[in-house]
Amino acid sequence: TLWRDAIQHAQAITPNDVEVIGKIVQQQASRGQWIELSETLSSLSEQQIQGDAGLMFSLSLAMMHTGRVSEALELGERVYVLEPRASQAFTVLGYAYLYNGKVKRALEEFEHGYALDRNQRLVALGGLTAAMVTRDPVLIRHWLQLVMEAGELPPIEGMLPAMVDRLDDPAAALSWLHEAFDRTESMDYFITLWAAYFGDVELALDAQHRSPDTWAFWNPLMSEARKSPRFIELIEQIGLPQFWRDNGWSDFCSSGEFSLIECH
Repeated sequence: TLWRDAIQHAQAITPNDVEVIGKIVQQQASRGQWIELSETLSSLSEQQIQGDAGLMFSLSLAMMHTGRVSEALELGERVYVLEPRASQAFTVLGYAYLYNGKVKRALEEFEHGYALDRNQRLVALGGLTAAMVTRDPVLIRHWLQLVMEAGELPPIEGMLPAMVDRLDDPAAALSWLHEAFDRTESMDYFITLWAAYFGDVELALDAQHRSPDTWAFWNPLMSEARKSPRFIELIEQIGLPQFWRDNGWSDFCSSGEFSLIECH
């Protein structure tokens, strides 16, 4: 297949340069290609990983997609040691802290990353997500403003100003989110997080069933949604349990009595 050929080609030409493999790891994780990701991970040696910040960055992102967030945090901290001034180091470490429940540390990393490069929209979005977990309206408004200053993403144009205007009115915010859900699929990731923030677990799960995005699964905002049978249906639908059985279970889900999957 193309991905196997790409890995073999990269290793044959420049065995010490794993940039291509790192990109493949990111793509496989973000696309939910779990069988291919398993094979790619098994093809890597510790020697290839050690000292290569780019590959560790990719592996940290992949582990966050799979819910193995404690491993992602360890990799993210190693990236930071190697490249402490890279904005991507702040981003991956911020999300790793956030998904491990260390919200204060996550905010610190996103703040450092934003101070380093104010054009980093992803850093600002990470800060907003962490602020939402705190449920501090002042902090949320602060990061909403920073995201909008960095340039709102075209697929969600209009969403952030709408949330600013409705932050203190959950009913109005949820009404807007339901209308947006009926109107387009392009906002589903952000609808998931905002619906979870305002307590509408069913809308959050509706958005994820329509547009599964494992980056949203392990966000602290989704803690209630992960307890739902619909969440178990979702992860089984996209094939994550088999990846866990082959590579180790996530920090949020495990095989319980009668091999039934349990998540928290």
